[in-house]
Amino acid sequence: SLGAGSQRGHWHSIREVLVALSLADCLVASFNRDGIVPGIFRLCRLFRPLIFISVSKFVRRTVNRLWRSALHFWDILAALGVAVLFFTWLAIVVFSRSEEGREHFHDWPEALASLWVLFTTANFPDVMIQSYTETRSSFFFFFTYLLICLYLLNNVLLAAVYDAYKDQLKEQLCKFLRLKSSAISEAFHVLSTSQQGSQVITMERWVDFYTAYGRIFLNFMSDKDFDYIRQQAHRTFHALDADGNGYIEQREFCMVVEVLSNPAIYIPMRPAPAVASSWLGKQLVHLFMRGVRLGGSRISWRAILDMVVLLEVLLALGQTIVFVSPSGGGKFRDFPLRPPSPWFKSLMATSIFFALAILLESVVIGPARYWNRMQYRHRFDVLSIALLMTTQLS
Repeated sequence: SLGAGSQRGHWHSIREVLVALSLADCLVASFNRDGIVPGIFRLCRLFRPLIFISVSKFVRRTVNRLWRSALHFWDILAALGVAVLFFTWLAIVVFSRSEEGREHFHDWPEALASLWVLFTTANFPDVMIQSYTETRSSFFFFFTYLLICLYLLNNVLLAAVYDAYKDQLKEQLCKFLRLKSSAISEAFHVLSTSQQGSQVITMERWVDFYTAYGRIFLNFMSDKDFDYIRQQAHRTFHALDADGNGYIEQREFCMVVEVLSNPAIYIPMRPAPAVASSWLGKQLVHLFMRGVRLGGSRISWRAILDMVVLLEVLLALGQTIVFVSPSGGGKFRDFPLRPPSPWFKSLMATSIFFALAILLESVVIGPARYWNRMQYRHRFDVLSIALLMTTQLS
């Protein structure tokens, strides 16, 4: 069913060969310290990055983008290299009879190394001190070199690299969108049936498709989960069938698949917990979703949590001020942290409040919904409160 995707590519063969040679090198090294190749050279050390590249498709794509990008800025890179070589040649001639030349520019390798280090500004101004002491005009050589190579060509190269890499990303994104559109069209033709001379998806086919899609995200599907997914499928179908003809057309199918394939959009596949339908659960859901009414305005639940965070910061600031005793020479005192100090109790109370808030919200709306809605904020809250409670209890 995968077609060409089920076939073994050349990267699979390369990985197997590299792993086999690495294992052979490790086995030989268990009897011979030098391994297969005599000396300190080891094949397994050389093959590690190559094995990682053969395993990670993301790394291969990144390397491919870099290679394709290099084809668009190689001329600027070559111009920079020619400029450095030209100034190396000029430095050997200009400083040939000076102390500067005998120390830094006495031959091509030494001169090239000195100017290349100067390109990174690591040896500046030490590299020009001797010649500048002898004659002030040598300053113009180093000034011209830095101006052309460092400030001009280097920035042009950086801009060209950025533009070329951005173009490669744009090209790959366009290719991905074309393939995605083609795949959605193919999926529509597989699910659709001919009705009155046009290809449409009936409700039965849509419910079967949505149910199969929900099974992907559920390791275990109970009868309650199955009924919930089918209810969601019927609701989605009626929402998409804007014209009320009882079918889903290709445009409507593409709209919903765009949402289903977006990893940033969480679609629950299990019903809310039973506690959410109780009177207390409804009150808590109303509190978490709409906040509390104060006067003529509403304060969101997130704003309440932010105010508690501000209170905790102010308590921590006051605690820090108490820690430092001016009369004792400003030495740190840790006894206010220990129970049953009021500082400890106050900060412990805020931590318990956050833990209860997270626990109640997870119980009412469901752990999966809490973990996947506002992912970064909720997951950060869970991890930070868990670490804070663990620290305070210990």
